[in-house]
Amino acid sequence: MADITINGQSRCTQSSVYIHQGVDASHLKMFLFRALIKYSETSLLIDEEFHIDKDVPIIVMGDVNVDAKRNEKAFGFIKKHFDLNMVPTNYPSTLGNSYIDSTFTRDISPKLLN
Repeated sequence: MADITINGQSRCTQSSVYIHQGVDASHLKMFLFRALIKYSETSLLIDEEFHIDKDVPIIVMGDVNVDAKRNEKAFGFIKKHFDLNMVPTNYPSTLGNSYIDSTFTRDISPKLLN
């Protein structure tokens, strides 16, 4: 994960991930939660004085090994806690016609990624 900071202020966060095939969904959620907690209002449940960067643009991309088109509920966690939206794609990322390579963004136009 790379946090792009200018004069001590976060400007953007970019993360590239590889999730091993067969990883339990609860482990995937915990991994993402630990990596992104400082960008979520959920962190206020831990400490009301915790500084959060809920307006920092975020890009998370990579091989998540979960077919996003067939398991949309698996990514509801990402939307709910981090306000990350999956960038739509019209083509599969594998020869088996699955969509296991995904990009999620917050406060970044998907048009910029094309």
